[in-house]
Amino acid sequence: MSGPMPADPNVAGHDQRLPLVFPGRERIGVVLPRSLTSFVGREREIGEVSSLLRRDDVRLVTLTGPGGVGKTRLALRVAEDLADRLPDGVALVPLAPVTDPDLVLPTIAGVLGVRTAADRPVIEQVVAALHDRPLLLLLDNVEQVIDVAPVLVTLVAACPRLTLLVTSRALLRVSGEHVVTVAPLGLPVMDRGDAAEVIAGCEAVQLFVARARAARSGFTLTDANAAAVAEVVRRLDGLPLA
Repeated sequence: MSGPMPADPNVAGHDQRLPLVFPGRERIGVVLPRSLTSFVGREREIGEVSSLLRRDDVRLVTLTGPGGVGKTRLALRVAEDLADRLPDGVALVPLAPVTDPDLVLPTIAGVLGVRTAADRPVIEQVVAALHDRPLLLLLDNVEQVIDVAPVLVTLVAACPRLTLLVTSRALLRVSGEHVVTVAPLGLPVMDRGDAAEVIAGCEAVQLFVARARAARSGFTLTDANAAAVAEVVRRLDGLPLA
């Protein structure tokens, strides 16, 4: 698979992914990268995105939000749930290292194992490889190549069973785009106090506790440390990658 993985410390690197299945074989999707940490919260967003992607009339879903909010991790979580129901699975295309919109299609081709010829437009060759194959294409970090949006619409229109799941700080602003805003994780409400029982239901606190336990297995949220935990997650503004 071409290109490095997104800079997400919770996702395993290239060497932990299983081999790509090339066009012409049974599946053209890939096994998604293994997560190194547990997924916490986001049940509402998971349900919303999954419901959209299960609809026959939805072909393009964009997850948008600030950097570090967890768009990539959410997209991977949803993709894992949906991969088994798609005969060709899911293909992840990391676009963080790509800054030229003209290189997006060649990057997609590389991920899918499509060998392109110089004498034909790349989009024709990608369409020929995908045509009616049911595939979820996860395009990660599209904001820096946002001008490729019309090309993505053309690709979806030419491949009737292809669905795009996009992560981007900016919207594509094209016809057929369905937008899901990924907000920071919920924070403790200050006027309710910081007792452990009060803040334990907040997603940002749950994430902190999960990561603290990974670093020190005996960590427990108590009334003695709850105020400090609440202060930390408030300072991080609910951003998982802050």
